[in-house]
Amino acid sequence: MSTPFSSRPGGALHPGGVPALELRAAIDAQRHGDTAGARRRFEQLLRDHPHDPLVVHCAGLNLRLLGRHEEGLALLRRSTDLAPAEAGFWRNLAGALHDQGHLDECARTLAQALGLEPGHTGTLLQLARLELERGRWPDARDLFARLVSHGNLPSRERVDAYVGLAVALSAMNLSPEEALREANRLAPGDPEILFQLGEVALNQGEYERARSAFGESLRLSPALEPAATGLAVILIQEGRFTEARQALRDVLARHPRSFRAWGLLLILKGGDDETPRDLERARRLAADPTIPWDHDPHAATFLLALGGACEETGEYAEAFEFYRRGNRLLFHPERYDARAEAHFVRSLLLATGEAFRRRHAPPPDSTLPFTPVYIVGMPRSGTTLMEEMLAAHPAVSPGGEMVAFHALLLRTLGLRRIGELPARLETATAEEIARLRRETADLLAETARGRPFVTDKMPGNYVFLNLLRTLVPSLRILHMRRNPQDTCFSCYTTGFRVSHEFSYDLTTLGQQYRIYETTLALWRRHLPPALFLDVDYETLVAEPEPTLRRILEFLALPWDPRVLDFHRLERPVRTASVWQVRQPLNRRSVGRAQRFARWLGPLDEALGLHHPLPPPFELPDDVRL
Repeated sequence: MSTPFSSRPGGALHPGGVPALELRAAIDAQRHGDTAGARRRFEQLLRDHPHDPLVVHCAGLNLRLLGRHEEGLALLRRSTDLAPAEAGFWRNLAGALHDQGHLDECARTLAQALGLEPGHTGTLLQLARLELERGRWPDARDLFARLVSHGNLPSRERVDAYVGLAVALSAMNLSPEEALREANRLAPGDPEILFQLGEVALNQGEYERARSAFGESLRLSPALEPAATGLAVILIQEGRFTEARQALRDVLARHPRSFRAWGLLLILKGGDDETPRDLERARRLAADPTIPWDHDPHAATFLLALGGACEETGEYAEAFEFYRRGNRLLFHPERYDARAEAHFVRSLLLATGEAFRRRHAPPPDSTLPFTPVYIVGMPRSGTTLMEEMLAAHPAVSPGGEMVAFHALLLRTLGLRRIGELPARLETATAEEIARLRRETADLLAETARGRPFVTDKMPGNYVFLNLLRTLVPSLRILHMRRNPQDTCFSCYTTGFRVSHEFSYDLTTLGQQYRIYETTLALWRRHLPPALFLDVDYETLVAEPEPTLRRILEFLALPWDPRVLDFHRLERPVRTASVWQVRQPLNRRSVGRAQRFARWLGPLDEALGLHHPLPPPFELPDDVRL
C-alpha cells in the first residue's frame, strides 16, 4: 500500500494562507530524519492553520511516521473531508487504513480515489493487491486483467500485474500458467517468477518441470527460500519422507523462521532421532513475542502443524492452543456466510432438478467408454483415502481433486464466480449444456487414459451431483461419511491451501456441516441406489476388506487384493492427507475429537448436538430432484 508522501497533492491545492516555506521546512525536516523538528513545525502549523487540508494531511502523515498511528489516521480522514476531490489524499489515507488493518474501509477509500482518477495505475494496482489480500479473487482477477491491458503501464508494474493475475487465477482454481509465462517473457530470469512457474508445475503434478524451475530460481537467487522449500514439497508428494526431512532441515538451517518449511517438517510424523529437538525449536519459535504473526501467510499453517505435533505427544491443551492461534490468523468472518451458502445450495438444487434434466437429456449416443466415479463428502472425511484405495486397482485411473471441472463451468458459462451458477443454468441453452457435456467428457477421458474407471475426489462436488448426472449419466457416486465431530475437528486442524473459509472457526464449521448433511439427506431420498453409495469411514478402517468388496461390487469392478495395500503405491499425492495415505490402514483418527471435547462447545452447539436446530434450508414437498 501507499507509503507516507508517496502521493503528492495535486496542482489544485495551494497553501493559500499557509506560508509555503514553513510547510516545506516541516516536510524537509521529516524527510531528513529530524522527527523532533518536524513535530514542532507541524504542531505550530496546525495551531495556525487548523482547516488547511494540505497542512492537516501532511501533519497526519508525519504522526504516522512517529508511530502515533491513530492520531495520524484521524488527521488523514479529516484532510479528505476538507479536500474531497484530492485523489492523492485518498490514496495516502488508504495506505494508513491498510496498515491499521481496516481493509474494508481501505477498499472504499481506494475506490474513491479511483473515481477521481479512473486511469491511475498506481491506485488500480493497490486495489488489486488489496482484493487479493481480502480473498476477493474474481475482483482481483478483473483488476489485474485491466492493468495488464493498460497501454501506459510501466514495465515493472506490468510484470507485477501479471504475477498478481496468476495468483488470483490460482486461488480460483484456474490455470495461472499463461499469465506467468507472459511475466517471464517481460522479465526473463526473474527468480520469483520462475519460482511461481515451479509452483504451477508442482500443482499439476509435473515434478521434473517443477524441479527444473525451482532449481533455476535458486541458481539465480540462492537465498530464495520458497524455491528450496518447493524442492522439499516434491519429495513429500512423492512419498520420499526421509529425504524430505533432511531437505527441510537444510532450509531451516539457512532460514530458521521459514514457517512453511517448519510446517512441512512438523507434519512428517514418525520422525527420527532429530524430531524431539525439532519440536522444541518449533515451540521456542512459537513463543517468540517479536514475530508479527499476521504478516506471514504460512504462520498459521506452522501453528496448526505444531498443534498436530503436540497432539501426537499427548499434550492436548497445548495442542489446542496452537490450533486456536493458527485458526485465528486464518479466519475472516466476512468470507463465509452460512445463510448465503445455504441459499446457494438450495438454488442450485432447484435449478438442476428433474425439469432441468429432462430439458437437457443427453442424446442416446453419448455413452462414455469409461465410468466416472465421484467421491464426495466433507473435507477430511476420507475422500483421499478412498481414492488411493481405488487407485491401487488396475482398472482405475485416479484424477485427484479435478478443479478443472469448476474452471470449465466458469469459462463455458461466462461466470465471474461459482455463486452465479444457479441463475445462469436457468437460462443456459441446449448448445451451452451440450458444450459442457463434451468438454466434461474430454476432461475425464484425458484423465482416464484408456482405463475403464476414472475418479474425481473433489469433496465439494456433492452440491453439483444433479448437474454432473446430466452431463455424465453413467457416473457413480461414493459418499464418504464420517463422525461429524471428528470430521469438523480434522478440518479445524488443517491449513487448507485455498478455500474452505468455514473451516477456521468452530461455529462456522458446524454450520457448514449441517448444510452438507441436509444436502446429502436429499440425495439419499432422490438419487437412484444404482448411482449412489454411502461409505462410512469408521467401518472402512475397521473392516476394510468387506467394505471394499461392497464398494467394488457397487462399481461392477472385480475384487483385487491390491486395494488393501494402497499405501505402497508409488504415486504422487497432492492433498492435505499426503502423510496419512502413505501409512497402512489404522484407526488412530476414529474418535479423535473426544480428546478435545472440553474445548469443542461452540462446534457441538452449531451441530445441534445439545438442542435441536431447524434445517439450514428446505425444498418444497413437490420438488423432484
